[in-house]
Amino acid sequence: MTYGNLCISVSDGLEYLSGLVKSAEYLKNFRILDINGAAFGNTGAGIVQEVAFSLAMGSEYLATLGEQGIAPSEPVRSLQFSLAIGPHYFMEIAKLRAFRVLWSRVCLAYGLDETLSRTWIHASTSRWNMSLYDPHVNMLRGTTQAMAFFGNAGVSARAG
Repeated sequence: MTYGNLCISVSDGLEYLSGLVKSAEYLKNFRILDINGAAFGNTGAGIVQEVAFSLAMGSEYLATLGEQGIAPSEPVRSLQFSLAIGPHYFMEIAKLRAFRVLWSRVCLAYGLDETLSRTWIHASTSRWNMSLYDPHVNMLRGTTQAMAFFGNAGVSARAG
């Protein structure tokens, strides 16, 4: 996508995406579908909005690829979510925990079992609350945001 315009048609993009999902099904730890929820968080969306939009995009991927003839279990294995971690330490921990629970409910609605509902979460520190003038404040804010992710009950590279 360039400046809000798709480079190819939607139907061609969906065919390409379904081909990618089919070709990567034997790669167990390789994620080719990335739901960029951080784009919402970095543009001013609240915690609830970021989670809601990310879940809606994930559900839309499952539904759209299902229309292409791909079972929901295939794209779920290739899916990861990128979320932004903001300045509210305990709220961000709660966001990640709630996200995992809600995504498992979405997966259950598609008839997937509990082992497939575990997802990969990539988290990055939020950009919208950093200062232009004081790098030391940015260092403290970034540290607190990173602690919110790693303080999330033993989360490592794989969340869920």
